[in-house]
Amino acid sequence: MEWKLSDEKPENDCSEEEKDPRFRESTKSKVFLGFTSNLISSGIRDTIRYLVEHRMVDVIVTTTGGIEEDLIKCLAPTFKGEFSLPGAALREQGLNRIGNLLVPNDNYCKFEDWIIPILDQMLEEQTSQKILWTPSKLIARLGREINRESSYLYWASMVRIHMNVMVF
Repeated sequence: MEWKLSDEKPENDCSEEEKDPRFRESTKSKVFLGFTSNLISSGIRDTIRYLVEHRMVDVIVTTTGGIEEDLIKCLAPTFKGEFSLPGAALREQGLNRIGNLLVPNDNYCKFEDWIIPILDQMLEEQTSQKILWTPSKLIARLGREINRESSYLYWASMVRIHMNVMVF
């Protein structure tokens, strides 16, 4: 999304400066989208993916959990449950409750099995090629590696939307 003030018709109450075409052409904006992991876990993930896929944001700022949850959802299903289900009883059955969603423990094991070889490869690249893995580069790499169109990280890496993480 490349919005400029010149894309809009000047309002009648604009100042003379705001009516100047050079000023209007030079006035631009960037759209930042910030969210925490609960939005990815709770069902807003597909909306975020849509915004990213269609380049409706310029920069994404999220938490580590927002990255992890997107990847885990690509690797294994999450099931709809009830908010009232008792967490302790679910844990005994190998399930975790996130609001009304149920996540099998095995989903986290699948995530570890998927990410460890990638991190090992990145370490080898860092050592042999002197690549400096910043959080943004790491996130883009994970988006390419997951290679699933259901992932907002995949789309961010494909359309080159810059990713930042609040806590990494």
